[in-house]
Amino acid sequence: MSFSAVNRLRIAKLAIVARMQPGEIFGLKWEHAVATFVEVRSGLTRVLRLLACSVGTVYLIISRLNRKGVAKRANCAGTTMPRGSAPVLLTKSESARFRHCPVDCLKLPDKITSLADYISVISTTITSEETFWFRGHPDMKWALIPSALRYPSEDDCGKALALVADFKRVAEMKIDRPPQAQEQLKWAQLAQHYGLPTPLLDWTESATMALYFACDDPASDGMVYLMNPVELNRLSNPKLPRILDAHTDAELVEKYLPRLDGTPRKPPRNPIAVNPIWNSARLMAQKGVFTLHGKIKELNKTQAPSLVALKILRECKAQLRAELERIGVDEMTIFPELDHACRYLKRKAGLP
Repeated sequence: MSFSAVNRLRIAKLAIVARMQPGEIFGLKWEHAVATFVEVRSGLTRVLRLLACSVGTVYLIISRLNRKGVAKRANCAGTTMPRGSAPVLLTKSESARFRHCPVDCLKLPDKITSLADYISVISTTITSEETFWFRGHPDMKWALIPSALRYPSEDDCGKALALVADFKRVAEMKIDRPPQAQEQLKWAQLAQHYGLPTPLLDWTESATMALYFACDDPASDGMVYLMNPVELNRLSNPKLPRILDAHTDAELVEKYLPRLDGTPRKPPRNPIAVNPIWNSARLMAQKGVFTLHGKIKELNKTQAPSLVALKILRECKAQLRAELERIGVDEMTIFPELDHACRYLKRKAGLP
C-alpha cells in the first residue's frame, strides 16, 4: 500500500483506534493500521501514551510508522531501490498465500527479498533495548507448538512426553558425560537434540539464524517469528518479569517436564521462556533458547502480545540463503557435527 494514498485521512480515525483494546489493535491488518496513523505521525507518540496497550504494542506501532527512510531495497532479480524509498510491501496475491498460517499474531506486510531488507525490518521493528528471540519456520503452515504436544490426542501426547525415561536408559551408556538422573531439563534438551518429542520449543537469540531455518524448504513460503521472552514470562507469572534460569528456577521449570519415571505431571497453564544449559556444541552455535509449554500448547498473541511474524516468499529463499552464506551463516557453522560439515563441503563443490 502506498503511503501517499492515505495522506488525506481524517485525524478522527485515530480516536477510533485509540478506544480499542490491545488485543483488538493486534487483530488489525497492518495496512489498516498504516492508513489510520500515517497522517498524524507527528503527534503519534503523545497519543500512544494514552492507549491502554502493552509496552510491546506501543513500540511496535511507533517503529512501523517511523520507517520512512530505508537504506536499500532489492527485489529477487537483484535491482536496488534508491535511498529514501518507501518500504516494499507484499502484493495482494502474495499476502493471500499466507492466509492459512495458523499462528494468531501481527504479521508484517514487508516484502523480504534480500538480507538488507530483513535486517532493516528487524532493526526498525525492535526499537527498545529489551531482549527478543527468533524462530524460523520453513513452512508457514506450522504452528508454534512443541513436538510432544502436536499429537491430536492427549494419550499420544502423554506417550510422547514419557519417552524421555526410555531415552535415559538408552542414552546413558552412549554419552560420555550424561546428565544426572534428576537433571530433567538437561535430559529434555538432549532428547530434543536427537529428535525425540519434548515440551520444548526451539528459539534462537540470532535473527540471521532464524532466517536460515525459514529458508530451509524452497518449495514453501516461510515465516520468521520474533517475540519478547520477558513479556511472555511477565504475563505467565507477574512475579518473574525476566527470562527464567535453568538452575535458579529449576523448581518451576520441572513442573513442565515429566517425572523421573516418565509419567506426566499436570503442568502450569501458560508457556514460559527459559535460558537453557548450553550442553552441546550445536546449541551453542545456534545460540539456542527455549519456551516450555504446559496446558496451553500453542503460542500466539494472547500469551505473547509482542509476537510478530515476517513473511518469507519461497521464490526469495535461494537469494536469502546465498546472502546468509556470504556472512558465514551456513550449514557448517550452524551444525558443527562432522556429517553436516561433509555435506556442506560436497554441496559447495557442486557434487551430488
